[in-house]
Amino acid sequence: MTEAMSIFAADKLQKEGSFQRAVFTVRNCGGAKKEKKSKEKYAAVPPKDAKAEECKSPELALLKYVALSVLSETSKIAIFAFLFRKQMGLFLFAVGVMLLLRCSNGGMHCKRYLACFAVSFFYLFLCIDVLPLLWVPKSVMLLILLICMCGNYKIGLVLSKYHKKPDEKQKKKGGIESFVIVFLYMTALYILPENNYMCSGFWVIVLHSLQLALAEFNLKGDFLDEKGLGFFKGVWHKGKFA
Repeated sequence: MTEAMSIFAADKLQKEGSFQRAVFTVRNCGGAKKEKKSKEKYAAVPPKDAKAEECKSPELALLKYVALSVLSETSKIAIFAFLFRKQMGLFLFAVGVMLLLRCSNGGMHCKRYLACFAVSFFYLFLCIDVLPLLWVPKSVMLLILLICMCGNYKIGLVLSKYHKKPDEKQKKKGGIESFVIVFLYMTALYILPENNYMCSGFWVIVLHSLQLALAEFNLKGDFLDEKGLGFFKGVWHKGKFA
């Protein structure tokens, strides 16, 4: 009797153990399936950064950059035209000379709109209202322009750090274009009588040559950011020169 009960109890325990193992196996299988489905779900949905990168394209980025640049420059010129409306002729002449030089061999750039606006306004204000008050003999003006012409040719094309670095051919081309522009201006200055327009254009060329040299130092050794002119950092809403 005792032996039969022992056999019965052992058989019962064996069945219970088998049942528990079966339940455990089923649960594990269910959990594995859920985990597999969860992994497949998250694998099928790429992260937001990946989606953003997939949506980006070089053409779209270039189009956005061009649109922002055009809007920025157009708005600044419109505001400057209003501020210098009483000297519209001098303003248009100075801006024309400045654009010719900037398009030929570039120069200094600012990261922020407000910084660029402040620097450009100060630049034009000096060339139109302040520096022309200083009388400079024509012979001295021609000599200074000759120095600027040679310096611009030597430096060549200077672009922002955010643009592709120009090769030697592009730098030389920019230097030649600037050389020709200044040479033609020197010829006109020599032929024409002294007037406010020629004086204003003279100071535009001088200031352009100075900022071009500073931009060249900045690109080569972070001159403006870390050395002699480092105090400019943080001015005009952290509009650090580039």
